[in-house]
Amino acid sequence: MITAIKHFGLLSMVMCTTGAESLRRLNSLLTAKSDAERERLKSLIRVAVHGDVGVTFTSRVGNSSLEMPSKDKVPLNTFVTQVFAAVTGCSRSSFENVLWELLARLMLESTYEASLLAAVINCISHSGEACSREVLLHLI
Repeated sequence: MITAIKHFGLLSMVMCTTGAESLRRLNSLLTAKSDAERERLKSLIRVAVHGDVGVTFTSRVGNSSLEMPSKDKVPLNTFVTQVFAAVTGCSRSSFENVLWELLARLMLESTYEASLLAAVINCISHSGEACSREVLLHLI
């Protein structure tokens, strides 16, 4: 499958397709995979984890539905662990969104799983103290 992924122009899980037909062929390959094969593919997707980072984003979120604390309510010395992941180019392409669905689902599932694993590792490394037991998936 790695060869097939390279054939479709995926580099670090950023889609560089040459056309909608490439996505259709990739969808055919993904549809034909068993659950075990899909899990193997998900294991190939990489994320970046940035741990113990000071919180500075609360005044820049710009999404009122998140109910993030205002900057003056974030205690000094508040730290988070962030997970960064690649995304599909659904909104920036001229292809129908349905063509991106299987790849996007694969990447989203991987991102959620990696985020939860990072949260477990973070909790263990901080001995379960304070907020190390909390997981926020708001910005995925």
